[in-house]
Amino acid sequence: MLITEIKIGDRMKIPVNQKFHPEHGHSGKVVYISEDRKTVAVQCEEKHDGKTISVMVKIN
Repeated sequence: MLITEIKIGDRMKIPVNQKFHPEHGHSGKVVYISEDRKTVAVQCEEKHDGKTISVMVKIN
């Protein structure tokens, strides 16, 4: 997926990261796109310890 194709509200898979998001198979919606369009924030649809989290994802 190209960053030019991504819009606020789009759904995307959240990458696994052992420190910040270790769970596999979670998806979320895009809630922020950086001005340089190289980074997006994805809000996970699952609760983590009762909290809603967002994960910053770098797009190549």
